[in-house]
Amino acid sequence: MAAITRVYLFTEQLYAPGGMVWRHIGNVTRHFSENARESAPIRSGELRRRIRAGTPRKYGKHVRGSVNSNAPHTSFVIHGTHGPIMSRAAWAAGGPRGHMRNGMWVWEPGHALAIGRNPWPPEGQIGTVAGQRSNNFFYPAWVKTSVRHPSIRGVPFPAHLF
Repeated sequence: MAAITRVYLFTEQLYAPGGMVWRHIGNVTRHFSENARESAPIRSGELRRRIRAGTPRKYGKHVRGSVNSNAPHTSFVIHGTHGPIMSRAAWAAGGPRGHMRNGMWVWEPGHALAIGRNPWPPEGQIGTVAGQRSNNFFYPAWVKTSVRHPSIRGVPFPAHLF
């Protein structure tokens, strides 16, 4: 018995917002952002709060999910810093300068860094800050997400490059 079968795939509908591919990318992106929030270091909590994820609505066969953190210090946490960290005036002078006045150490203008959560008023004045080691919290989040979603597995980048 002969049969003729035709299959029509409306691939544009699979990739469109609400389609299967778009929903899958949205789920992967959401799980990745949840894992990134778990992996993010907690100090002030700002880094964790500012992790965002999204799957922009675009038509055609272009689906993209993105996870990022828009906290101002994100790149310093991910890539680390090298120390000592000083103000621009202190770097230009070759190091922080100050002098004793009435038995107290007084920094020259522009040679002190304010420490604390808010830059002003400072909780204290210091001349330099040691550097910070890199902590790419997105990498362990990616590894954890790839266990649940094998579609994002691949050759992982070496951790020392982050």
